[in-house]
Amino acid sequence: MTCGPVSSPSVSLDQNPLICFLHQTTYTALFVKKCCLKMRGAVALLVLLFCVSGAWAQGESGGVKAELKELSNTVVKQKVEPRVTNTELQQRSRIKELKKENAALKVRLSASAWEVEDLKRENAALEARVTASERENTAFEARLSVIEREVEELENKKG
Repeated sequence: MTCGPVSSPSVSLDQNPLICFLHQTTYTALFVKKCCLKMRGAVALLVLLFCVSGAWAQGESGGVKAELKELSNTVVKQKVEPRVTNTELQQRSRIKELKKENAALKVRLSASAWEVEDLKRENAALEARVTASERENTAFEARLSVIEREVEELENKKG
């Protein structure tokens, strides 16, 4: 498809729309000049204004579409960013909670370690007492054996 009337040289539509409208305006102005010599200035001016306003409106609509697309993208980004921010805040809050819990567990572990050490010392003391009691018991058994032999000897002598 080309711009302009059939008698005009063809200009492809992939060119700037403003150039296309200017070509159409030029050929329209020539036609008007041939038809109406008295009103040619006013008609040409009106045609030019009409074409320029059409090109301006077409350019504006393209600009509006681009602006709307940009605003839409901005809104989408703004919706995504708070979600990320909320997620980050939740993660930071969870990390703080875990750090507090970890600190409490460290304190408990330290207290438990001290308690284990105290129990080990107490256990060692009890083992020492048991060992001493066993030695004492062995000594008593030895004395009892000696006394029993003496009693037997005395009974054997009496009887």
